[in-house]
Amino acid sequence: MKLKYISLILIFIISSCGYKPLYKLEAGDNILVELYDVEIPVIQGDTGRNGQILRNNLMDMITPYGKSNNPRYKLQIVLQSPLIEQKAIRRDETATFATVKNTADYTLIDIETGKELLKSSTSMTSSYNILTQAYASDVTLKSAIDDNLKTIANDIFIRLSLYFKSGK
Repeated sequence: MKLKYISLILIFIISSCGYKPLYKLEAGDNILVELYDVEIPVIQGDTGRNGQILRNNLMDMITPYGKSNNPRYKLQIVLQSPLIEQKAIRRDETATFATVKNTADYTLIDIETGKELLKSSTSMTSSYNILTQAYASDVTLKSAIDDNLKTIANDIFIRLSLYFKSGK
């Protein structure tokens, strides 16, 4: 019996706090349509493997059903080269631990007017172990960078969704 009352109280508290689900479509909401109309050109800056991974992650999130034939927005991204800092140093001056930081600057542009609608930056830092085997260390570094890029893509996706949800 008490559980029923607690459940009712929680429902009233949550419903009165102003919480709104981001992807719940209401009258006038068109987040999914707006996201579908975002074109993601080739990433600038770090255009190699990292730029491709970031772009693919974003495309999977923003346009999971394919690209729009007539996009209204362009998402320009400049990915900076990873910043690697060695942290734990042994007495023989070899590192055993490092961090890698990835940063992306992005701008959402209205294609028709050329106006910048949203401009921001996001970054992510991960750590990894530097192992005695060179190949194993390379794999851990690439894994840390991949995790950073996935988090950056998710952050950009959420910020775009919030921008479109807020009605610009």
